[in-house]
Amino acid sequence: MKDQVGGDKYNMMTEINMIPFIDVALVLLIIFMILAPALVRAQINVALPRAETAEMSRDDEGVIIVQIDKSGETWVQGKRVVVSELQSALTALLGGGGQHLVVFEADKNVAFEHVVHAMDAAKSGGATKMAVSVRRE
Repeated sequence: MKDQVGGDKYNMMTEINMIPFIDVALVLLIIFMILAPALVRAQINVALPRAETAEMSRDDEGVIIVQIDKSGETWVQGKRVVVSELQSALTALLGGGGQHLVVFEADKNVAFEHVVHAMDAAKSGGATKMAVSVRRE
């Protein structure tokens, strides 16, 4: 919407330029899309057990992380999953190939039954490589 004020020779344009506003909004949207999964994953409280022989692994490509907190709630890749739907969620992530490594991060105070159930669901979902995450002593 353009409004012209003044004479013919000196026209003043009173128009709001929306392009910079849209650029800033899109950049903020991208930043939040990148940070949201990391923030969700950081808020899951899992106190890992300690072990002297723990090894550091830097290979995060193809890794599916299953977290179990002290109340027994299960999280797959940072998203809460109901126990009855755990196998179908892992099957969808594995894609039938089973070449991904499934890492279980279970709280040290959780009942072992929850860990066994999650590992069984991963095995039934087609996982061939599994690991348990611990902290270095």
